[in-house]
Amino acid sequence: MGVKKSVLIVKPDRELEKYLLEGNTYVAEAVEYAFEILKTRGKFFSEEEIQRISQMIIQKEERELEVQEKEIELSPQKKYENNIIFIALIIAYLIYGMLNDDVFIPKRYGGGGTHFKASEVWIFFSFLFCVFSFMIANYAKRYQTEANKRIYKTVLVILTISSAALVIIAFAKELL
Repeated sequence: MGVKKSVLIVKPDRELEKYLLEGNTYVAEAVEYAFEILKTRGKFFSEEEIQRISQMIIQKEERELEVQEKEIELSPQKKYENNIIFIALIIAYLIYGMLNDDVFIPKRYGGGGTHFKASEVWIFFSFLFCVFSFMIANYAKRYQTEANKRIYKTVLVILTISSAALVIIAFAKELL
């Protein structure tokens, strides 16, 4: 998130001077903006002060860059694995809800939510199972070798047939 120069422009000189003090907690961009604003307002800076402020900005930028590099970013494969786990948890919750004949989906804001019964849960479950099975099949395909190619194809056919059957059963149950 960047610093808005418009926010700093309305601040008085005394407050902007705090941005230029050694050991402040402001980000490099804010220090740089404060320095520019004070210069445009006619504040005089000696060569030593300009040197010190420039050095401080450079050091802050280097520290911010180090922090950004340390942040862990998920690889696409890790995101895919997390999605599989998330869908598996939703399916587990739906199975639990089907056993109790009630699935509760809470509202995003405020209290309350929606209760789904029997056929609605089956339709939702069957579609999620389809998505989950294809995600698993796609994930497994990455590790496919010639030795397990036949096993992979068999599992893929079983998952496809079972997920399609679940969809058909769910819609048939809804129509009956």
